[in-house]
Amino acid sequence: MQPTIAQRTQACSYTRPDVGRGGSRNGYVIPTEDDIVRQLHSLLAKAGVLPPYVIVGHSYGGMLARGYSTDYPSEVVGMVFVDSAHEEAIWRFRAIAPNSIRGISESDLLRQGFLPPDQTLKWHDDIPLIVIEHGLPVADTGDAGTNAAMEKEMDALDLDLVRRSRYGRLVWAKHSHHNVPFEDPEVVILATDDILDQVTHQRTGTK
Repeated sequence: MQPTIAQRTQACSYTRPDVGRGGSRNGYVIPTEDDIVRQLHSLLAKAGVLPPYVIVGHSYGGMLARGYSTDYPSEVVGMVFVDSAHEEAIWRFRAIAPNSIRGISESDLLRQGFLPPDQTLKWHDDIPLIVIEHGLPVADTGDAGTNAAMEKEMDALDLDLVRRSRYGRLVWAKHSHHNVPFEDPEVVILATDDILDQVTHQRTGTK
């Protein structure tokens, strides 16, 4: 996707420092969401990549994008959430399937920005926003009814993100499971182009 988007604007990709995942071990502590956001802000400054930014965040990257817009609101002018994680997802998924989230400690989930039971996301930002949702099922609990309930909950969480901006819009990646950037990259490219068009219109008053 990046070479295509770079034909129109400067495009940078970023891999967060905890890509090993899997929880804390051998003295390694998973960085907090705030740690990663601050590191990204510093990295952009040192690299000379100046704001304003349109942030495209896949999976957990969507949560990091929201964290960035919270800490540096003047720098973010548009967003694309690509099958984004949701801060409420852990407790909502466990209400449907108690063993749906495994392999990571509760403390590490909280460090990453997921909310504890019954706490709700407060983030809101009235900027151009597209939420891309997977079109092929991703839930795999071993029970068809539970899978359907999980998919319904994922859809509800994506719709919640759409409503976080008055400019929010939902787009389906019809041919993709969760890994949309690899399975249906054209959807991400088109969504990013759309957001860039909206941002240009808002900033210049042109169509």
